[in-house]
Amino acid sequence: MSGDVVERARSGRYHRIEINRGLPARFVVRYFDHIGEDWSLKPEVRNLCNFRQANLCNSSPPFHHTIDRFDVIMLRNVMLYFAQETRRTLLAHVHRLLAPDGILFLGASEQPVDLSLWTPVLAGGTCYYKKARTLE
Repeated sequence: MSGDVVERARSGRYHRIEINRGLPARFVVRYFDHIGEDWSLKPEVRNLCNFRQANLCNSSPPFHHTIDRFDVIMLRNVMLYFAQETRRTLLAHVHRLLAPDGILFLGASEQPVDLSLWTPVLAGGTCYYKKARTLE
């Protein structure tokens, strides 16, 4: 993910056309402030999010020392470019970083290398993964 995209996500500011792409009006009014042509995510919501950029191929991701766990990790359309062993290592790191009730999103053509660690969940036409068991 490029640094520009991470910064844009961190800012939480979106043009009205972007907001109108499927976000229900009740959520827009509840969680965003209207600023001209833009909508800005309210600080109390934005402060709940943690956006980081990382080289996923490093043997030790920059988050491995964190005490906190991630509620949601999105690796959509990333792993299809990696070798099988790199995928296995990356998903082992992700498994450790994900909160016990956290969710992993992968691309439609991707799936975990070790299915014994993950449980697929289908919801509204979307598939995501939850931890099936804990790594020792």
